[in-house]
Amino acid sequence: MYSLKDFLTKKVMYSDGKKVGTVTDLAVNFSKKKVRGFSVNGINIFGRKNKIVYIEDTIYFDESLIVKKVTESKDLTFSAIKGMEVLDLQGNIIGIVEDILFDGDFSMKGMIISPGILRKITVGKGVLLINDIIVGDNSVLYYGKNNIRFRILRHSISGANYYE
Repeated sequence: MYSLKDFLTKKVMYSDGKKVGTVTDLAVNFSKKKVRGFSVNGINIFGRKNKIVYIEDTIYFDESLIVKKVTESKDLTFSAIKGMEVLDLQGNIIGIVEDILFDGDFSMKGMIISPGILRKITVGKGVLLINDIIVGDNSVLYYGKNNIRFRILRHSISGANYYE
């Protein structure tokens, strides 16, 4: 499973080694539940340009993305959805969209929501299945009954020497 945070600020290069820019966002298609590509912020003579690298034009990705071509396009990006309120069927706000989860085939699987600062510490973040949500213009509607709640666990270091 991947999330947007796994790809942010990765370098994007052509197969000949020429640098294109860095990944700044994901191009998404919620009706097909697919990640279409990566939004790349590149620099040229005339200033910054936002471009899209579609998944089919990606050759390889690990520490950086190796691509065949870059397209100038106006696709829906995840940043347009990030920060939207998530409402349940009763109209209650259950959180704010924070990140997206997708698999190796770039099919969207879930959306990570944050319930707020205080509840984030006590309860943790939540994951809503992509099949249980509808993305609207101003908010996201959650109509499912089963969601997975993560809990933030505090980590302690045992057996380590502390130096000051």
